[in-house]
Amino acid sequence: MKRLISADVSEILKMNSKELKQSIKASDGRVVLSENFAPRESRVGEITNAEIAASFGANLILLNGIDVLNPEIAGLPDQSQVENPVKRRMAISAFIIILSMTISLVGLTNIIKYGYGYCGYLAIAIVVVPFLTVGVYKNRKA
Repeated sequence: MKRLISADVSEILKMNSKELKQSIKASDGRVVLSENFAPRESRVGEITNAEIAASFGANLILLNGIDVLNPEIAGLPDQSQVENPVKRRMAISAFIIILSMTISLVGLTNIIKYGYGYCGYLAIAIVVVPFLTVGVYKNRKA
């Protein structure tokens, strides 16, 4: 069993509750859980308490006191000024669903395969060509 402090996000997401508990135990007490009461005023201006905990090395963050119908997290921008928050959430959800469906139809393997290929061509244009032209010119000049 891989320790939680050595695991990647994808590995953690694949763990069930029993494996996650064993992973935490295998970390020899080096896993830090930070419980944050979400509506409590932030300690530092425009930064949430959870962000502060993460910056100090918290591996797990527990947000307590969140009303799911009216979420309020201190330190985040005021959401009451957003026009039509329900419509906005619906639009974001629809976009994510459409994006997920598109990825599943095209196939994630194909996207990665062709994406890496095009990244290779881009690297040739950005790295290799300037290296062979500007680099050779500077070496001859020196």
